[in-house]
Amino acid sequence: MISLKGVRENLAYRYGSDADRDKLSETFRMLGHDVEIYENLTRENLLRTMEKISKYDFRLYDCLVMCFLTHGERGILFSADSIPIELDQIKSYFNGANCPHLFEKPKLFFLQACQGQESQRRITYDEIQDDSIVRPSISNFFEAWATVPGFLSYRSTYKGSAVFVRELCHVLQMYAHIPSFGLFDLTTKVNDRVSRWETPGFKVQMPCIVSCLTRKMH
Repeated sequence: MISLKGVRENLAYRYGSDADRDKLSETFRMLGHDVEIYENLTRENLLRTMEKISKYDFRLYDCLVMCFLTHGERGILFSADSIPIELDQIKSYFNGANCPHLFEKPKLFFLQACQGQESQRRITYDEIQDDSIVRPSISNFFEAWATVPGFLSYRSTYKGSAVFVRELCHVLQMYAHIPSFGLFDLTTKVNDRVSRWETPGFKVQMPCIVSCLTRKMH
């Protein structure tokens, strides 16, 4: 988990990021994951951390989950020194060429970050063991963004956590243990719950999923 709350220069302090970090770490530990937390990394340190993680021995693991809590723009995350980093650059550390032990395994990215400055208004209606496997190096990545490209993500002022993180943790805790619920069932339910929420000013939020997975994941 990468939590960047104390960004510098012209990006606002991310109040409530600690609550999001704690909710996510509790949820993924409950699901049996080993959790590592990195906070307030500069661009150089963040990319160095990605390279370090990509060298781990993942042969005994089923997947990689990365959660980013930071400011963002369309397809971009900001480091603690306010430098933009493309998500594709981060993902490249874990592709089939650079991280072969994860080649055939899901790599899930959950991204609590804006993808722009627009607000959405509500609309009311009445791993490699078989040398014969051939896949693109970028296969088996999954992204779940807090919001669609171009738009803001929001935080619940009275509950203190980001709406996307809150609903993601709720759905994972309530439904991830049910055999019939796969990853897409879970994230679709998150999308539904987030889309029903609105700010006091009637602003709404729609999460966004991008998948290059090659099999179902439960």
